[in-house]
This record gives sequence, C-alpha cells and structure tokens, in this order.
Amino acid sequence: MTFSIRGGNGNITYIGLTLAQIATSIAGQAVVRAPVADRTGLTGRYDLHLEFNEDPGPNIFTALVEQAGLKLQPEKGTVDVIVVDRAERPTEN
Repeated sequence: MTFSIRGGNGNITYIGLTLAQIATSIAGQAVVRAPVADRTGLTGRYDLHLEFNEDPGPNIFTALVEQAGLKLQPEKGTVDVIVVDRAERPTEN
C-alpha cells in the first residue's frame, strides 16, 4: 500500500493514511502544540488535502473543519513523556 505526506507553506496532502496517522501529523504542526488523538472511530485509509494560512485566511483549525469536516476538540487527559535528566559524552574505547 502506498501512502505519503507532502506539504509546506500552508499546504498539506495526505495520501492513503489512516485518521490516526493524520492526527499524529497534525499534532506535529507548530501552531497545534498538543498531542492529537483520533476519536472518529473510522478505520479506512484516506486522501486529504488542506490549505491554510496563519494570517489572513483560514488557519489549520478552520481548514480542518471547512475542508475535511474534522474538528480538534480540546480535552484533558494523561500523556506519557520521557524526561532526560542528564547526558554525558561517550568515552572512547
């Protein structure tokens, strides 16, 4: 199965991805700044193209609603994180 994510400058195209994969990609957008979980219950693979701007025009949140019928809904929950409390340079053998 072929799948891809292409984009930049307010343009993202998803080809053959699950909504869980698309949600993960959306979470990676700087303006989102939070984990995104797929709660749609849909299991297929989808093609989706989003066009958005930060100013003026639709932002990614508006684009998701108007162009894909998807809405990011904030909710509280727990998130697993990894904390690195120190790092050392490796020693030569």
